[in-house]
Formats: sequence, structure tokens, C-alpha cells
Amino acid sequence: MTKRAALIGKPVVRKEDAELITGQGRFSDDVNLPGQAYAVMVRSPHAHARIRGIDAAAAVTVPGAIAVLTGADAIKDGLKPIPHRPIIGPPDIALG
Repeated sequence: MTKRAALIGKPVVRKEDAELITGQGRFSDDVNLPGQAYAVMVRSPHAHARIRGIDAAAAVTVPGAIAVLTGADAIKDGLKPIPHRPIIGPPDIALG
């Protein structure tokens, strides 16, 4: 039996629980630095919708906006889709 298989179904002692349940957890969203920039993603509220165009004119005029980037910008810059391969290889443990 592998070490991982021996852990299945067993309680795991987690070091971070005390901080999380007392409101003392720290997350990347808690970091604020001078001059820090933020990113906002806007998604379609419709599943599998085909977005035919984006009018970013109003967003560009927001005070402090650094850039407004769309999928067209990503294509123009030569960016490729991020591959999604949830099954990379055989399972870590024998099933069944």
C-alpha cells in the first residue's frame, strides 16, 4: 500500500484551520501595495454565448484605468488558449 493510499479516509491535521475559523486567515486579496494595479474580468452572463463585439470606450475613460484588453487584443498579441487537461496521466492510486 502506498503512503497516499494509506491516507484515504483518514483525518488530516490542517495547520491553517485556527487562523481561518478565527478570521485571521491571509489571502492574496488582503495585500495592498502603493501603486498597485487591479484586474477586473467581465464575463458574459449567458452560457456558450458568442460575443460579437466589445465597446470598451467607456471603460477606457475611467480614472486610473491603465488598459482595457479584450480577446481581440490577446489574439493580436499572439496569445494562445490555455490548455485544459484535467487528466494528465494515470491515477495516483489504484481505484477499485
